[in-house]
Amino acid sequence: MRRILETEDYVPVPPMMTEDPFYRMTYIMKQEIRKHKWIEGEKGRSLTWEAACKEWIEKHQPAFEKFINDTLKT
Repeated sequence: MRRILETEDYVPVPPMMTEDPFYRMTYIMKQEIRKHKWIEGEKGRSLTWEAACKEWIEKHQPAFEKFINDTLKT
């Protein structure tokens, strides 16, 4: 799963993995990092994929994980 977040590019995975909840959560995280990178770009900050990942993980991952956990509890 970590390989999916190493690059902004599409990473092919076997079809059976798309049903895996960890894959889905990683995919959603990747989409959120892309959004973060785009938003920062609109503000005039040109982030590399690595910088966007690091920044998103530091600033937003805890809230993202809390949201996922709270959502799954219902």
